[in-house]
Amino acid sequence: MVEQKQGLLDINKIKQDENARNDFITQYMPFIASFCSEICHRYVEFGVDDEIQIAMMAFNEAIDRFDQRGNFLLYSKVVMKARLLDYFKSSQYRERMNSYSLYDEEEKEIKELQQSAIENYEESYENSIRVAEIEALNAQLSEHGITFADLVKCSPKHALMRMSVNRLIEDIIKNKELCDKILKDYTLPLKEIEKVFLLPRKKIESYRKYIIAVIVIYHSDFEYLKGYLPIYR
Repeated sequence: MVEQKQGLLDINKIKQDENARNDFITQYMPFIASFCSEICHRYVEFGVDDEIQIAMMAFNEAIDRFDQRGNFLLYSKVVMKARLLDYFKSSQYRERMNSYSLYDEEEKEIKELQQSAIENYEESYENSIRVAEIEALNAQLSEHGITFADLVKCSPKHALMRMSVNRLIEDIIKNKELCDKILKDYTLPLKEIEKVFLLPRKKIESYRKYIIAVIVIYHSDFEYLKGYLPIYR
């Protein structure tokens, strides 16, 4: 069994130990299979279905990319869903789906149904990835005392202030030293920001949690949530 660190899986320990990594993946094969079956809406079997192999590779990828912030299992679900979605969009998957046609006279109708199913799958998986990213972000922020309710309360409401705060976030993102400090302990170094950007602390202190959350998302693997960031618009 893999040791846990402060209630969380200690992923850092197995990154450098191949045997520990293999044992860890083996330990969580039922978790991978169950989640993959949930995504595929059918039973998947090791050594038979491509989807389960892709999910295992994604789980291994999640180990390499996890930075010990947040919940690893939630994070692994985000990575597995993303890789499975990539597979469902691939020509390999489409060719496999097309090979299921059994009767030539019904081939056109079946292809149309398959295409519709693929499109529905894509939409469903994209939505599920968004949900998983939101859940993972919520768990990650909650560990540092930040809730979604806090973000609603402290986000800038007026257009001019929103522009000002978002401009500040863009400037902070360009400053690697400040970003590293924020991502290390999820606190805002107000004195340094005040000194670097010549902004009074009172002007930014009330938006502290909002600024932290945006910077956390920007530096995360939450690709769908990044699309909603104000600094991208």
